[in-house]
Amino acid sequence: MARKKTKKRKTVRRKKKTLPRIPEVEIRPDQILLHERTILLFDEITQERAYKVVQQLIALDKIDSKDPILLVINSPGGSVSDGFAIIDAMKGIRSSVITMITGEACSMAGIISIAGDHRIMSSTAVWMAHNMRAGIIDYVEKIKDRAKFYSWYEDKCTDFLKAHTKLSRADITKAINGELWLDAQKALEKGVVDKVVGK
Repeated sequence: MARKKTKKRKTVRRKKKTLPRIPEVEIRPDQILLHERTILLFDEITQERAYKVVQQLIALDKIDSKDPILLVINSPGGSVSDGFAIIDAMKGIRSSVITMITGEACSMAGIISIAGDHRIMSSTAVWMAHNMRAGIIDYVEKIKDRAKFYSWYEDKCTDFLKAHTKLSRADITKAINGELWLDAQKALEKGVVDKVVGK
């Protein structure tokens, strides 16, 4: 008997899938964040840091004042005058500013956080207020004048806390004489923040 001829199967070569080529450009996270109207305050508040934050706030407001700006805070605090420079910029622009605490907002960073038009806090974050620290080495008469100035500045911080939170007199006294630490839930109850996220 003659064998039947079997048809040879054609082997189909599949083309290898190639991934899209990533353009050879430097990825700038800071520029992406600014494009999304997000500013990070993640270090000590100094004149240099305040300058950068104020610059970013004003620039974003010039581009568009209808959409809010998100200021994300994780800072141990720092200079009172530089902190109020940031607050003055927040209040001086047309855009609303949302403050969000992640990690910690302590001392002057805590004061900045309560200045937001809407204030958010991560469930794992902490907030802290305390009295001012000042080191003075100078002539006696100058020290006396400087001490009066620092006392006035501390009163300014205390008045700001009273105006923007529901902190009790006992809370304020604790902040002045020691340190007032609040977790997210306590901060919500005492009017330090408006919303807690990430429960």
